[in-house]
Amino acid sequence: MYQVVVFCGYLTFGSMLGMSILFCCDKEKFFNISERVSWESVKCYHKVNNKIKRVLEDLKPIEIKTHKITKGNNISKKKSKKIYKFIGYHNNNTFMCNINKLRDNQYFIDNTNFDIMFIKQSHNDEILWKRILNKSELENMEELTKFEKIDKPFLQIEYCQEKDESLQVKTEIHTNMKNFYIKNNKILDKTFVEWYIREYFSCIHCENYELQIIDTNINIFKMTNKEFCLLKPIDDHEYIIKHEN
Repeated sequence: MYQVVVFCGYLTFGSMLGMSILFCCDKEKFFNISERVSWESVKCYHKVNNKIKRVLEDLKPIEIKTHKITKGNNISKKKSKKIYKFIGYHNNNTFMCNINKLRDNQYFIDNTNFDIMFIKQSHNDEILWKRILNKSELENMEELTKFEKIDKPFLQIEYCQEKDESLQVKTEIHTNMKNFYIKNNKILDKTFVEWYIREYFSCIHCENYELQIIDTNINIFKMTNKEFCLLKPIDDHEYIIKHEN
């Protein structure tokens, strides 16, 4: 046991000494190696964490639904109705109406150039957002109320801003993304990111931002404001990354 500890100590000391020498001789190579080591460490962490979560999910006992019994009678909770609302954003102004009132507000909607549009589904404590790309989609009520959730595609999304040549500010923004993981949703394009940052964070948007992403298959990649993500499951991926036309 003592020999193992001594060996680890020598190995650590040798690594630190080697990196110190490299830093003095070739700083650029030092930073490249450090970045690669950091990314590999992050990948390893997420791989282990992901496997642990899957094991825990498999071990989770099957939930048994029970009804409360009061005075000998079975009383079940009433299921709350799903509420659907159209929400359009234009110049920092918000227009909202129940989808049953779309026809009543058709003139205003048709004559407003919204920056971004959604159908918002509220059910109990869960809120889901479906992106509307074309106003013609509002005519199909059946499709408007069809929300097909997909498996979480991303473990981490970081919003990165270049404040100057030597300073990059990173903000983790994936916490609220789970509400947008709906099949065929278009997300993470420039318009979406501008709205999302303004809605959920106090970050100041800048033109030269980039997104650093880790997906559930531990793929690490970056996205610019000229790309978008389409949540369309293909093979073992839940998404496609495309360039804006």
